[in-house]
Amino acid sequence: MTVKISAHLIVCIALLVFQGNLKAQTIVERGTSKLYRLDPSGKLVYSKDTKGNRLPDFSHVGYHSGERAIPHVPVKITLEPSQGDDTRRIQDALDKLGALPLGQSGHRGALLLKRGVYRVDGTLMINHSGTVLRGQGNGPDGSVVIATGYDDYKYKRALIKVGPKSDGLQPHTSHRYFTGNYFGWSLVSASGKRATVQDCANLGHASKIAGGRRYTFMIDGQLNLVQRCLAYNGRHEFVTQARTAGPNVFVDCIGFDSKSSAGPHHRYSVGTLFDNVKSERPMESRFRGNSGTGHDWAGTQTCFYNCVAPGFEVKAPPGGISWVIGSGKNDEEGARVTPASLYYQQVQDRLGKGALDRLATAEQRKDLGKYLWVKERLKKSLWGQSAIRH
Repeated sequence: MTVKISAHLIVCIALLVFQGNLKAQTIVERGTSKLYRLDPSGKLVYSKDTKGNRLPDFSHVGYHSGERAIPHVPVKITLEPSQGDDTRRIQDALDKLGALPLGQSGHRGALLLKRGVYRVDGTLMINHSGTVLRGQGNGPDGSVVIATGYDDYKYKRALIKVGPKSDGLQPHTSHRYFTGNYFGWSLVSASGKRATVQDCANLGHASKIAGGRRYTFMIDGQLNLVQRCLAYNGRHEFVTQARTAGPNVFVDCIGFDSKSSAGPHHRYSVGTLFDNVKSERPMESRFRGNSGTGHDWAGTQTCFYNCVAPGFEVKAPPGGISWVIGSGKNDEEGARVTPASLYYQQVQDRLGKGALDRLATAEQRKDLGKYLWVKERLKKSLWGQSAIRH
């Protein structure tokens, strides 16, 4: 008798055997950690397992990898509000700005939208490196951009989109002091590299609570930083998407009235740090199986550090490691570890205290985990209409 075995079957069996030999690790530590120690100079020294695995270095994320301050770029063009659709006026000004030569600092200039209401029935494209779109004020009497138009296509569109860069330069972007309301998808979606999303607030979403909606602060790129951001009514308020290559970092962020879990969402995100993130729903990094469109393993090399949530469902895939360090249901259970922030400590170790001061003030670092900045941020964000400000 002749038995024929297909090459495909042999490969499948080999993969199953190989996967069975791969060890998955989920490391949970509370109060103290064996994964690192502080040396006499105050720097982290990492412990390694028998294969040399250790906690990743997340310090290279964000605008110019944290090595430069986010600049204040001089205004070159100014616009006043009109009574009609402002899409073409703003886009023409952005294109005119993009045609200016790069200065010695690598910037062309800023477009300033003066106080008032601007209506955009389309998408604003920032296609040139070294350009800045800026508003005035910190409240409803400031610069307000309203996304007009409500058909299906416009519902799904981006209001402001950065790139791809027509000049071929590597973008380093920052998105600061945005306030948003009524967006169905997300306030900010970082899909490129080395973006810093900082001090932003989303006051709610206008959509049904269902799949494909309410990803408030979303990372779909690499080397991105989201810090001091707050979200209301998000389903997956701090989240990564499919095949997201890390490292990426969420730090000092908080969600209110959360509708579902925070964490990697689907199809294998790698190397995400959630550092001092608080949510009203459980955080997770796990096998999601056929959830949604077939999410499979959501992530690996995921680290929850000094986070607060009702629970943590964290499982690493075969061959992967994930960590839950200093995290628990509340701050009173003795779960937190030192240093207060893994990301901030790694930045200081690599670049010095000056770089750390650019990211967060001494007071903000002292109060890390208390979210005292939220009250002041909300005072500036009491909007009565759809608004987004930069």
